[in-house]
Amino acid sequence: MLPEERAREKIDKQLINAGWDIVSRNEYVPKSTSAVKEALMQGNTESDYLLFVDDKAIAVVEAKREENPLGPEVEKQAEDYARGPQNWYGLWYQGLIPLVYMANGKKIYFKNMLTDPDGDYVELSEMHSPKKMLSLINQMSEYGALPRLERRGLRDCQYNAEIELEKSMKDGKKKNLAVLATGSGKTYLACLASYRMLNYTPTKRILFLVDRNNLARQTEAEFSQFDRTEGQQEMSSLYEIKRLKKESDIKADIVISTIQKLFAVLTGQKLSEDSEDAEDEKTTTDEEKETKEVITLGDDLKLPPDHFQLIIVDECHRSIYGKWKAVLDYFSGAKVLGLTATPTPEAYAYFDNNIIEEYTYDESVAYHKDGDADVAYIPGSMARHNHLQLLVYLCMLEYLHVNFENFIYLPLLIMDSPDQSMEPESFEEVYPTLVKAANRIGVQTIFFSKVRPKAVDDKNLVDISDGLNPFHQKTED
Repeated sequence: MLPEERAREKIDKQLINAGWDIVSRNEYVPKSTSAVKEALMQGNTESDYLLFVDDKAIAVVEAKREENPLGPEVEKQAEDYARGPQNWYGLWYQGLIPLVYMANGKKIYFKNMLTDPDGDYVELSEMHSPKKMLSLINQMSEYGALPRLERRGLRDCQYNAEIELEKSMKDGKKKNLAVLATGSGKTYLACLASYRMLNYTPTKRILFLVDRNNLARQTEAEFSQFDRTEGQQEMSSLYEIKRLKKESDIKADIVISTIQKLFAVLTGQKLSEDSEDAEDEKTTTDEEKETKEVITLGDDLKLPPDHFQLIIVDECHRSIYGKWKAVLDYFSGAKVLGLTATPTPEAYAYFDNNIIEEYTYDESVAYHKDGDADVAYIPGSMARHNHLQLLVYLCMLEYLHVNFENFIYLPLLIMDSPDQSMEPESFEEVYPTLVKAANRIGVQTIFFSKVRPKAVDDKNLVDISDGLNPFHQKTED
């Protein structure tokens, strides 16, 4: 490797570590924080790197081999580039690229041509980030300070979702839907998005909406412990994170709440003194009533519409958000990120079909494919369970799903025993209840064999009675 190539390799790494994407001229992506290699300058010359924020040139980096002392000749070359920009790119200040850097892989020198054009160069220990450069030229940008996202440590679906979320926001889209299978790290994605919005954009306050209080407790812990930050500090040491339990909690940097509690604070009502478990039980009861009631807001509201700049809606497929839609719509200036494993037509419609990532069960879980049926064997004497025991089993799965983010389960196969079938009449009565319970946790299909009840469509029937015995061990209990 030539000395120049070795130095460039080190300088590339310095720029990447500072949050810049290294691209060639023909790879440049608009609205990105990019360092363009060999950018054309006046007189058909090329700067080694030309750095862009919001499609405007913010800095020139002149790169030399390690042996080069980065003296007056290099200074003149870099400053000539800064004073003679081309007309093919935007500028933060007319006729000037404000920041100049010289680097040889070992040393980095810097000068601000805007504030101290005749001053001395300052040696740096590391390259400046997009956020730092914007502050040096006294400029603000809605999303320009967002650094490149490091893929390492993220699942592909998390990385893709965050990249597409930021791209969507830069394009001016307010509603964004991420369809991510259970166990794929939706809450971690929410933490990542929240940190990047709070740290690199004008976002001042974020709302994370959950549909159960027990989810709020888990979410608070995950947000507090999130440490994919500058300096690997936990997020709780950087921002105030509060579950909404009293009115003053609404002023935190990150507010975690059910929509019922948010509605109470918004409308000036006293927060319920019931236990959170009792609140969750009441919410479940209200959902099961399947009422068409729609919540309306009065005129005396206690929060301004711009109180939140980003709202993250967990389990956004829940029908409850249809009932409470007016509460979300009130915060009209906020960007909205919806998270779900099982989107509904209503969810797609609410988010204007703007799907930033779709990561399905089929992609996330290794499963056995039998015709058109996803089949999962459930250990134990599953065939001996009656419908009440099946409901208990579903409730157990829901508990694991709610309380453990990384809990992954296969689409559930519920079967009746070849030697002990459920009466068809009884099955007809309980089938809708089983389906509703299964849908609550994202179980996509329930299959039954032996009996052929009218409640099940032909396409959802798979006869497995002949193949059951090799996998099913009877027990005496």
